[in-house]
Amino acid sequence: MTFLDVKNLHAEAGEKSILSGIFLNIKKGELCVLAGPNGSGKTSVACAIAGHPAYRVRADAMIFDGADIAGMKMHERAGRGIHWIPQSPPAFEGVGLSNLLRAAKKDARDIFSLRTDAVAALERVGLPEDFLLRPLHRDASGGERKKVELALALILKPRFLIADEVDAGLDTEGITAAVSVLNELRR
Repeated sequence: MTFLDVKNLHAEAGEKSILSGIFLNIKKGELCVLAGPNGSGKTSVACAIAGHPAYRVRADAMIFDGADIAGMKMHERAGRGIHWIPQSPPAFEGVGLSNLLRAAKKDARDIFSLRTDAVAALERVGLPEDFLLRPLHRDASGGERKKVELALALILKPRFLIADEVDAGLDTEGITAAVSVLNELRR
């Protein structure tokens, strides 16, 4: 069964056309990897599917799990279970990982079980518990930022994950953890 069906995707950023005629058909549980040289549009495809506001998108169809998402904003797509790990996750002053998790997991059983899940996810990707208390990504290396994003994906359990250059900044152990997380989330 098709989980994401994109037909004839076009995108513009500013006044520049950056994507033209992209077709994707991804089944549930399938791993899709976009490969190509720098500047070939891989990140643009990810941003267009995620609903990044810097992109003006049009498509003959952009169907996710039976619903047309082409006109939806990024937060609406996220509400449907589409999670995006950007190539370079930004830092956020004043927003801690624990605060973000509480806001994102409104259905969490209780704060203690959410904390337990968060600590386990951080450990799984090789990060210490104190990342829960830090402002999101502040003073973190590129690899640490990717690991935090992977831990978030483990906790949030998205229905569809878009990971842009998920290996960027990761050492060998980090790449191994990333592959493990991606395989778990595919199930």
